Amino acid sequence: MPFRLPKLQPYLYKLRCVLREEKDICSAAEQITLCPKEETFVAPAFFLDSQLDKVKGYFSNTNEAIESTRIKGGLTTHAATIAYNLSDTYLIGGSLYSNGGSRRLKEFNYHEMWKSRVESFDTAVLASTYCGYRYFGHWLMDDCVTYLAAQKLNRDSLPVQIKGKSSLHMDAYSNYFDMQWRVTDSAYFKSLFVVHDVGQNSYKKSRFQTLRGRLKESFPNSHIEKKVFIKRGCTGEPRNLINESVVLAALEKEGFIIVDIVKDNIQQILEKLNDASLVVGVEGSHLVHAFSVMNVKGAFVVIHPPYRFDNILKNYADLLGVKYGFVVGEGKVKDAFSVDVKSLLITCDLIASRT
Repeated sequence: MPFRLPKLQPYLYKLRCVLREEKDICSAAEQITLCPKEETFVAPAFFLDSQLDKVKGYFSNTNEAIESTRIKGGLTTHAATIAYNLSDTYLIGGSLYSNGGSRRLKEFNYHEMWKSRVESFDTAVLASTYCGYRYFGHWLMDDCVTYLAAQKLNRDSLPVQIKGKSSLHMDAYSNYFDMQWRVTDSAYFKSLFVVHDVGQNSYKKSRFQTLRGRLKESFPNSHIEKKVFIKRGCTGEPRNLINESVVLAALEKEGFIIVDIVKDNIQQILEKLNDASLVVGVEGSHLVHAFSVMNVKGAFVVIHPPYRFDNILKNYADLLGVKYGFVVGEGKVKDAFSVDVKSLLITCDLIASRT
């Protein structure tokens, strides 16, 4: 390890930012293109004309222009998948420090930083992102997919994941996918590959299909037409569907099976979702369970809170090839809303008729 005090890296970086412009850690790194930029045509979202009038706000990571592009579909550019080879890199206090720059992977924790022991690696590949650390959906759809690229880049060591919160669902998926992570929160890397893997390109699709194939060994196709509603409960950030009981009653009358994320274990969740032709639920990470086992010719209908319009799941629906639709709820507060049941049922019928 170079003769530097590793845990001073956050403070040295802040000093550099005062003295000069902030620098990206990958700006001067060697690049390996794993998949070039691609263009494909993606289908528009299914929604009723009245729905966009109900949108009152957007999630913090998006805006009106981004959402308009997502739901309109058409010719879409998918970013390249690129591996950056960094030298003399530190993972300290939730961020990477290299080449005079920084990249955050989780929120800074002063006490955690000073208590942790700094590990040393000769060569490693990072398969962990800030969004993957914060949100289960990104962990499953992004970090787990990047894991396969990391394995190919370096077969001599396990892909690195930043230490943080785990869950029974994450542990179960790691077992189904046959994934073993090297977990750390303080480290020095003589050589570290960081993979830019946000594009929904053909390489990402092939890796996600590999993961689906591993799951299908435990959950083979049922060839049974299934419509499923995923009940969110009180998990994650508040998105309280105040007329949920009315919605459930209407959907059950239409033959929907109910998945309860809180009460059902992972095997029950995946068994109910396996080969589903139509999946409905309130927007959130819990919905990505469906992408792992649902019918690839199926469809998704997402219920959006009016103050949190975010169609990130359409990116993954487009990747898998399933159709995507949405309805927007109504409400005067940000964390509680209702949805018009009639609009929801019409949207479900509309998208089902096109599958």
